[in-house]
Amino acid sequence: MSSQTHFNQRCLERGITKTDPNQLFTSIKHAIENNTGLVDKVLVRSTGTYWRFRCEDGIFYAITGNSDPRPRTVITQQMMRSKKWAHKQEKRGRRRGK
Repeated sequence: MSSQTHFNQRCLERGITKTDPNQLFTSIKHAIENNTGLVDKVLVRSTGTYWRFRCEDGIFYAITGNSDPRPRTVITQQMMRSKKWAHKQEKRGRRRGK
């Protein structure tokens, strides 16, 4: 399965119905490559970079590889809250271990 096919499938599963997933994929990729302001980088982890974007259906997050501007998947705000919480817990654990 290509990254675009996976992204399109996740868009539909996670509530993006008013916006064309193919166009969204292309727009996000272009925005990341050219720093156009459509997306905001919100988190960088070893597993990928998280980008916030807005569309007619609400606020969502695209996840890319750290060196690849193609969106791999999309997550909802609720899913992102749990990712941020886990990231904070990891950082706290590292600080205590030093």
